[in-house]
Amino acid sequence: MTSNEHSEQVRCFDSDRYLASLLAEPSDQKKLHLLYCANLEIAKSAWTSPEPMISEIRLQWWKDNLVKSSEYKENSTHIVKDLVALFEANDIPLTLINEMVDARSWDLLSKPFKSQDDQIKYIDKTYGNLYWAGALLLGVDRNMESLVRKYAFGAGLASFFSAVKRLESLGKRPLIKTSNESIKSLGKLGMKSFDEGVKGLRSQKKLFPVLLSAWTTKTLLKQVIKNPSTVKSGDLSVKNITKKWGFLWRSTLRLL
Repeated sequence: MTSNEHSEQVRCFDSDRYLASLLAEPSDQKKLHLLYCANLEIAKSAWTSPEPMISEIRLQWWKDNLVKSSEYKENSTHIVKDLVALFEANDIPLTLINEMVDARSWDLLSKPFKSQDDQIKYIDKTYGNLYWAGALLLGVDRNMESLVRKYAFGAGLASFFSAVKRLESLGKRPLIKTSNESIKSLGKLGMKSFDEGVKGLRSQKKLFPVLLSAWTTKTLLKQVIKNPSTVKSGDLSVKNITKKWGFLWRSTLRLL
């Protein structure tokens, strides 16, 4: 895939991240689009087949090919080769992607998470790793990892809540406890984490092309806390007009 194809994939299938990424310099946009396109491909590997064994083979392929770029054949054109080269050039550990692939194993199952800690770990490895990798591509100070992950957990949880109804329709069991009180409690945990991340990162303007992809998080988590039944009913959402103006306002003023 070419860099233009990476960008088009992200524009079509991950529009929030695409819009936020446009705040970056063109060279950084290409880096982010490659990362986000790879994330889409990993997720697709877990979901394209109704047969868990086939999806497992696809995920294992990713793990088998996350190797040093020197080990690739010269004519290899798969996105994983470009991703490995990008990570190596920016001194980013491939373990971040390996952990994202491992976490997607839950997507193959129809079992709930074993514990809330497992659920939190899933969100951290899928969202936290992605946000941290994006931040590293933009030159973040490496001692800010905890703040980026706190921010990403809130964003990831809001997205996870939004997907509960669809996941259940596919035979998944995304919620450990389904009572409104349990959902509300988890929502408060996500809001606390997100607010701590915002407080520590609002001055990091160079990270906004990554961070602003979560501009609807606070609105969604407020809904969860106020009316947790929206998670199970599938009514958790942000109106399109609110999304558009919210992003325009935040991106113009550089606000998290």
